[in-house]
Amino acid sequence: HFRKIQDQDVPAVSQLAFLHQFLKVVAKDSDGKRCLVQNGLLKKMSTFALDLSYSNQALDVQIAAVQFLLEIWLLFPETITNEEEQPSRVLALLRKLCRAPDASTVMTALGGLFDLTERCLKLPSPKMQEYASKAYKMLIFSLIESISILGVKKGSTKTNAEKRVMRSRKKRQVQDDPNAEVTLLRSFIAVNMTRLLEMKTGACL
Repeated sequence: HFRKIQDQDVPAVSQLAFLHQFLKVVAKDSDGKRCLVQNGLLKKMSTFALDLSYSNQALDVQIAAVQFLLEIWLLFPETITNEEEQPSRVLALLRKLCRAPDASTVMTALGGLFDLTERCLKLPSPKMQEYASKAYKMLIFSLIESISILGVKKGSTKTNAEKRVMRSRKKRQVQDDPNAEVTLLRSFIAVNMTRLLEMKTGACL
């Protein structure tokens, strides 16, 4: 069925959105996860997303590809890190998106690095701890580079992470704050950094 979708020239973003939703549904239980790996479907989906990330430079495709590949990594960490290319490509894409000109894309990429660092920290294998360290270092450098971008952009669409921080603050305070985006960024960073450092393995970062 997936081959038929490709043959019908369905937009790449729509294909990735379908696969992303399919992955979330099937991977809800251990049986579904096992079937994806044993039948080789997980490998085919990740290869498809990897190929798209190299061949299509449109920003929306890049974002959709890295979000899908990141979801695969979060759900199948041990399987994915056995492949040398995919983890490196995911990190490279996240790094690239952290340098995007719009705040929404940058926040999405930063959120991905936070999630990846947290997921790898929870796994005891040396390889996972190594990836946690790489993701964390990339996160720190990206945060430093992104502060000015996120602080001056106006009118950007809020990500889910931003919305959660917004809801945690008093509505009037946000409206009256002339530097709301800067304040939002600081809250976003503080919440996620606290989440990482409070983990038992967070002290190794």
